[in-house]
Amino acid sequence: MAPSPLIKMNLYLSGKDIIYIPTKSEIAETFTTVLEEIIHIMGTIPRLFEKFGLPAGGLKKFTEVIRNDADSNKLQSLINTEIEFNISLLLDHIRMWEPYSHIWKTDKDEFLEQYRIEGHKAADFDALIINYSNLANAVQIQETINQIHFITLNSSNLKKSIIAHCLVWQTKLGELLRRITEADIDVVYEYIERSSVEAMTMPVDLAELASAMATYERLMSEIAPFEKTFPPITDQMQTLAKFDVECSSDMQSRHENIPIVWTEYLNLLEEAKKALELNKDKFKAELLEQAEATPTSSDVSGKDAMAQLKAFREQLNALRAQEQQIRDGLAVFNLTTPVNLDLQKMEKELEKLEEVWGLVYQWEESWEKYKTQTFWEMETDEMEDNVMFLFRNFNRLSRQLKDKGWDIIDTTRVKVDAFRRTLPLIGDLKNPCMRERHWDRIKALMGVEFDQDSEDFKLELIVRLNFQMYSDDIAEISNAATMELNIENGLKAIREVWKNTTYEMQHHKGDMYRIKNVEDVMQFLEDHQVQLSSMKSTKYVEPFIKEVDYWEKSLGYVAECIEISLQVQRRYLYLESIFSGEDIRKQLPNEVIIFDTLAADWTEVTSNMYAGSNAVEACLYKPAPYLFNKLNKMVDNLDGILRALEKYLETKRQLFPRFYFISNDDMLEILGNSKKPQLIQVHLKKLFDNVNKIRIDKRNRLITPTVNGVHLADQAVRKNEGCSQNFKASPNMFVKMTVKQIYNIPNAEVEESGDKASDVFSIE
Repeated sequence: MAPSPLIKMNLYLSGKDIIYIPTKSEIAETFTTVLEEIIHIMGTIPRLFEKFGLPAGGLKKFTEVIRNDADSNKLQSLINTEIEFNISLLLDHIRMWEPYSHIWKTDKDEFLEQYRIEGHKAADFDALIINYSNLANAVQIQETINQIHFITLNSSNLKKSIIAHCLVWQTKLGELLRRITEADIDVVYEYIERSSVEAMTMPVDLAELASAMATYERLMSEIAPFEKTFPPITDQMQTLAKFDVECSSDMQSRHENIPIVWTEYLNLLEEAKKALELNKDKFKAELLEQAEATPTSSDVSGKDAMAQLKAFREQLNALRAQEQQIRDGLAVFNLTTPVNLDLQKMEKELEKLEEVWGLVYQWEESWEKYKTQTFWEMETDEMEDNVMFLFRNFNRLSRQLKDKGWDIIDTTRVKVDAFRRTLPLIGDLKNPCMRERHWDRIKALMGVEFDQDSEDFKLELIVRLNFQMYSDDIAEISNAATMELNIENGLKAIREVWKNTTYEMQHHKGDMYRIKNVEDVMQFLEDHQVQLSSMKSTKYVEPFIKEVDYWEKSLGYVAECIEISLQVQRRYLYLESIFSGEDIRKQLPNEVIIFDTLAADWTEVTSNMYAGSNAVEACLYKPAPYLFNKLNKMVDNLDGILRALEKYLETKRQLFPRFYFISNDDMLEILGNSKKPQLIQVHLKKLFDNVNKIRIDKRNRLITPTVNGVHLADQAVRKNEGCSQNFKASPNMFVKMTVKQIYNIPNAEVEESGDKASDVFSIE
């Protein structure tokens, strides 16, 4: 059974989205806070004991009772669930409108512009307008009021908005069809007007006669295709009338007069045809006379200059134009003239000569530019592209025209090829990695002096000094310059890194510091040592060998110092906590003296390392190998202390064998805190399996163990004095004394049942 209506809700169309009011947040705010509202209201109602100042008697305020009431919270949770469920049903219902979403989501102007470009017919407009009417009817018959669980949904406003969109679509489609139809009518009238002018323009010479005849033939061929545009215009006008789209009276009149205007145009074409026929006789005699007088051959030739070729081209073009004019004129009368084979042959010859001399001219211009250009201003990429283009074309022409015997091709090709071979040399000389020492090597190699930075150092000088003879050696020097620059840049990068790289250290105590993090330093050391090793393995390291050796030794020394410093720090911090206890200091007096000396040395080392501006200076605050030797000696002394400490712990284990059950660190913590028995409670379980805790009454110095959760009665008083192993022995005795309380048996039986007590308390 559906719930009773509780909420009235309306659907609206906002922009391109369907919205509902009240919104989800408003509904949630109203229903999900019911319990809080009740609590808030009940907060104003006092209970009787509050009103009359009586004792509470265990009663709580109404707000507390309601807030903690399980049924109230359950009801609120059910309300929240129902709200979410009802909203989900509402969204499902709204999705029912998605099939109609294109009505309001589609951009109307953009769609209609594309529709106009696609050139749809009147039938398409008719079907689309009817489709929007059907969509409006389909929307209208949808249920206006719907019961969605406990929401009464009113879709009236949404339906009105969608139907309004459909009406807008119909109106815009009608207006678009009207504009298209009006434009089509204008095209008809403009075409008739323009074509009438073209048809009635009479020629004044032979060339215009041929053009006029061609125009007439074109206009006649356009009649049938153009007439096919009239029926679609009529269909468009009928569609506009069908949907009562308003059209101007002028537009309707122009449409109705199209057949009349078109008939007049056809009559005009007939008159134009008669006029052109009358002009043919006028030009016939002139054409025949001109054809007989025009020369049809040419003996003009030119190979040695672009000026001669240009002049000859002008003459040839004039002859071609004259020949074409005669041929066009005679074509009107279906007459032909023979092809001038000499002219055709000369034209082909001229084209090849123009190509050859064009390339020659391009090379000469390029060479003049290159040889006078300052060396450092040369663009080798542009030069290479240009020379390779010329070289490929001269090779092609040399093959194609080898039967012509034109020396200019092979002569120029040789020059271009020679220059092409010097381009890699120019690239090597322009290498930005070249330094003065490399130029000195080139000068010594060639045995000549020159100033590569002067304005006189040009391509012409390079060719004159025969640089190309030493191209291989120069290439090697240039490559060496590149490799040396890589080494130089690598060393520069290493200097910059170690200029600012430091250890991450923090204050420990007094003047002593602690090395906290060396990961970055170690990573740099590893990377740079690999780089330096790679540099030394090449033959290009010679100019920088001293610096490479310095960094290799320095970074190796820093790495060794860091490694041994961390060893010293680990041992020192480990022993520092051990020697902080007075008992151990008393037991190992010689080692304490050595350790205190080491502490002073370690303070001096760490304070100097901390004062260094970078990691290298931190290790070289005194010349190597001072720090390395000092740290090695400290490691040896610390190892000696650790060995002595191991012997000391072994003696304690022999005194109290249960110490074998625990590690050195736990044992040192116990021995170091012999006067702080509370700190050794955590180790009791490791020493006595069934003794979890010892209660200590400091006032009476009593020690009472708890065995498997049972607190044993105070059967004896043990003083907590002396060494820890004695302190550990006292619970052992204490357990034996109180075992009878646990088993409720006489003392004699306890003494005789040693195995039972051992099983329960694990006492040795």
